[in-house]
Amino acid sequence: MASINIVTVLGKGADEYANLLYKTGEHFKSGKHEITWLAVTTAKCRKVPKGFIKAHDLEVHEYESGVVHSEGLMAGLHASDAEFSMWTDVDIMLLTPSWDDKLLQKFNDKVVIVGFEWGGEFEKECYQNFPCITFSMLKTDVAKKLSVDLHQGTINNPHLHTRNIKNERLAQIAGRPVGRNFILETGWQMPIRYFRNGYEGYCLKKVCPFEKKSQIPWDEPDISKSDHPYRSRKRWVAKKVGNHIMHEFYLDEELFATHLRRSRKYLMNNKFAQIWMKNVKLYFKQKYGNNII
Repeated sequence: MASINIVTVLGKGADEYANLLYKTGEHFKSGKHEITWLAVTTAKCRKVPKGFIKAHDLEVHEYESGVVHSEGLMAGLHASDAEFSMWTDVDIMLLTPSWDDKLLQKFNDKVVIVGFEWGGEFEKECYQNFPCITFSMLKTDVAKKLSVDLHQGTINNPHLHTRNIKNERLAQIAGRPVGRNFILETGWQMPIRYFRNGYEGYCLKKVCPFEKKSQIPWDEPDISKSDHPYRSRKRWVAKKVGNHIMHEFYLDEELFATHLRRSRKYLMNNKFAQIWMKNVKLYFKQKYGNNII
């Protein structure tokens, strides 16, 4: 049996999303491992959702959201005393049974971090082929030993900007060609530090709605009919919402989780969040015969 501390940073409107994360995580856990849910509270959200334990109260008020997020994740890792720690955005729903055990099976002596890839669309200029801070399970002792600074940018320029890839070594680490740039997004130093210390990561692949591999039923059957008054809805959602902020993640070709980006902007009563919720509920009903959430 392994022990796992799950760390999430609570920003604006996070408590309702945290409820979904917790419900789906608890519903689909294997029961083989000891799982504890840790919350890092911020000035935007001091409320600790049901099922979570407060790990840290972050006293950062005036900085950008990226600074708050990075400092919250580092504080959560520092507070974790479990064999494995997991960073997760609050706006994620876990969709597969025994998700915890399936992640743990990917670890070995060299693979010490398993998680979502940045992948394409909005994140296409981030580093590739290595897990990101959106959702990653880490060996706690290795993560603490490496003590990677998760801040965006650099010490001299803390704002989000880019770095030119000038040699093959950096190109290999960043997963992007020489001469191109990659964004110094939150956690951008992770693949550099891990690879240089002889470690590797394992990525869950991102699929955007309306791609052939997508399994969540984003389109209602009657809307696809040519005479339906909202027949263009699928194209509109894909352009305005789906491929930009709603993503699915796959482990061994199996749908593992879904992520709604920018939840601090799209609060739970927002129409985009409602589209996300509606289609996930439909997936649960079709797949498992109940809503779960």
